[in-house]
Amino acid sequence: MLRSGFACALYRGVVRNAILNWKDHGDEECDGVFIATLNRLFDDLLAGCGRVGEHSPDAVIPREVLIVSAPSSASSLHARGRSQLAPLAKALCAHANARGVRAAVVPLLIVRANSKSVETNGADQRAQRARRTICINERAIHAEETEACRTVILIDDIVTTGATINRCATVLTEHGYTVFTALALAYTPSKHGYMVA
Repeated sequence: MLRSGFACALYRGVVRNAILNWKDHGDEECDGVFIATLNRLFDDLLAGCGRVGEHSPDAVIPREVLIVSAPSSASSLHARGRSQLAPLAKALCAHANARGVRAAVVPLLIVRANSKSVETNGADQRAQRARRTICINERAIHAEETEACRTVILIDDIVTTGATINRCATVLTEHGYTVFTALALAYTPSKHGYMVA
């Protein structure tokens, strides 16, 4: 299970509407705003931890990280026409590199083929669905970047129950990766320990 994560905002009001329009209605012009917001969250994380590679009371900022997005199902990708997290991951990678953290975007997680997208209402149902569908991308674990680095920053757009992001962290941990933290655009307050930076 993920120990902690950070979000740019609470998932409500204007933030909720902006993310839903960007995610489900093709408002790609929001990419730039969300990229800037996520990059600022990363900077806040760096400031809170100290300098790259140095110990601080809270954490050690890794010198190298893999940026891993929470995966989308094939049907979601088809409906949206793209992975909405891809431009955010790419921009965060460039931003991290500019800040002295060697970063690479690697698609380590996938949604298992043949998994049906079903509406899930509660945290338990979401957790069960995430356990059945999110798995390691066997092709990606043999990429050059993953041989050299085993530390991950997860990113997602919205964290509601925490089921998806926690499953992502669990799968990565089971395959020998260390999840440094997770970053999201927004979250719904619950027991999963997210903080708004």
